[in-house]
Amino acid sequence: MSSLKSLFAAGLLLASLNAATAQGADAQALHEAKLTLDAFGRGYAAALLGNAVPAAQLNAQSSKPRLIKLAHGEMSVRGSDKDLVVSELKLGLGDFRELGLQIGETPVEALIRNYGQPEKRDGRHLVYRGSSEICTDHLVFHIGNGVLQGIEWDWCYD
Repeated sequence: MSSLKSLFAAGLLLASLNAATAQGADAQALHEAKLTLDAFGRGYAAALLGNAVPAAQLNAQSSKPRLIKLAHGEMSVRGSDKDLVVSELKLGLGDFRELGLQIGETPVEALIRNYGQPEKRDGRHLVYRGSSEICTDHLVFHIGNGVLQGIEWDWCYD
């Protein structure tokens, strides 16, 4: 009888370990999805900065943030000349199927499934903490009619 109890206890232990491992794997997958989206946003912003934004808008000698209107959103840049940094990117149009995102179509439930529960949620925004470890940056999904209406990256820097 004691071997049956031991076998039962071992089965319970194994089941709890499998559940903990699955939860850890899920948390890791959500974290990696956020890192991928952050890296995508940084790359997209760098491409816009290098190719799509007129040089006249970038060459201003001010270190104050400058808002640059884009055909599909806007971005904020700081710095001057060769030391420009994109501090914010907002996209209101886009089909990013490789990320599982389609503005105007991706439902809120899919965002939560792919990125986890947000740190903050109100009727029109799902706010996630970004990937920076030295300051607080954010990823914001703008919601309307139950679907994704825009994506905002708000990067911190020092």
